[in-house]
Amino acid sequence: MRLLVPASTFNDAKELVENGADDIYLGAPSSTFNQYSFNGRANIAKTGKKVLPSIDEIGLICSFVQSKKGKVYFLANIPIVNSSSTQFYDGFMQYVDKGIKAGVDYIVLGDIITIKWVKEKYPDIKISASSYLEAQNELTLKMLANMGVSQAILSYQSTLEEIRDLCASAKIKIEVFGHGGCSFYVGTCNMFHEMGESSQMGYPCRALYEVSHKNKLLGNMRALDCFKICSLCKLKELEIFGVHSLKIVGRDLAADYILEIVKAYKNALKICRTETPITIERLNLPAWWERAWCQTGNLCRYGGVYY
Repeated sequence: MRLLVPASTFNDAKELVENGADDIYLGAPSSTFNQYSFNGRANIAKTGKKVLPSIDEIGLICSFVQSKKGKVYFLANIPIVNSSSTQFYDGFMQYVDKGIKAGVDYIVLGDIITIKWVKEKYPDIKISASSYLEAQNELTLKMLANMGVSQAILSYQSTLEEIRDLCASAKIKIEVFGHGGCSFYVGTCNMFHEMGESSQMGYPCRALYEVSHKNKLLGNMRALDCFKICSLCKLKELEIFGVHSLKIVGRDLAADYILEIVKAYKNALKICRTETPITIERLNLPAWWERAWCQTGNLCRYGGVYY
């Protein structure tokens, strides 16, 4: 099982790969938009961090990652609402062209029409189906395989048992969420989020709410989001099932934070390949990790109790 990790600069990608990341995913800016891009991110995060490396920098990242036997996934996964616009099609394909010329290994797509567009022009390029396509069952994976997709990420909502069964039946590589991400069906959350996620608004789905039942206060809960973050304790099962890629979410997050997550998962993978079962004690996690996720609600993605 390979660790698929986000990077925004060449230096970030280099450090991540040197510390355990197997593959890198990233997007690039596009002149079609002022702030946005065809990969569903703005150029700059609210913290001021650069999110999207230039095409030239992506070329450098590809050369380095591939020299370490890794792959680079290029995000072009924006859902297409109206594909009748020639200008939109031209801008999208120019964006994909630049990624392919930079040397990326996979194009990540989030819409059936964009899969059709890319396969018509680049029949040999490998395509990874984005979470926007919400693959949750055998028929969806079969359809994607018939369209020429090489890899697909399963929906955030997929259970451990569903992952096991889909890995056994699928004809394409399976990717799953490993750390982080939104628990809503991707792209369908209509809650108010300010552009760039302002510090005043933040994520309403991740706030604590007072929850009552028949006038009895049950307590403060994340009532709008299951917010299951960590999959460390289930890595052995995921690897046995045949999961190809474990996705670490966080293109907008600080590079040193992502680096700590990669180190923890790489260490856990080493342990799970030699020992069973994995225990929190054996993982030797940073104190902040245990406080944030192991001791405050058991926020295990593929097992455990939420509240």
